[in-house]
Amino acid sequence: MSIKAPKKLIELALPLDDINASAAREKFNRHGHPSTLHLNIRAATLLGLFLSASAHADGRCSKPSEPSIPSGYVADDSQLERAQEEVQAYLEEVKKYKQCLVENIEEVEADAKDVVDAWNDAVKDYSAR
Repeated sequence: MSIKAPKKLIELALPLDDINASAAREKFNRHGHPSTLHLNIRAATLLGLFLSASAHADGRCSKPSEPSIPSGYVADDSQLERAQEEVQAYLEEVKKYKQCLVENIEEVEADAKDVVDAWNDAVKDYSAR
């Protein structure tokens, strides 16, 4: 019996089957030619998304655990008040978690832009010789 690992954010957010099919079609394009620059930009973007998702795995962004919600049929006032406080605290932690993910995505997008700029400079230098 094998244990399945939970899917990562990157596996849920990207249409991997579509990307793989598209990559297989584009495989036969001219390699190293400036007309294939869009492929490199796509690769840099996908790498950025992957690194952003791995930030979650690295522990930089910790997904908050969901609070326990008591049954409304059997809970008393104090249990519901405590649950309400836990839900409010949970929502605050979710807000921080989402902001952390956004910051990581912005960081990765900036890194990807730097890679694309370096690539464009290399193509320009290559074309000028």
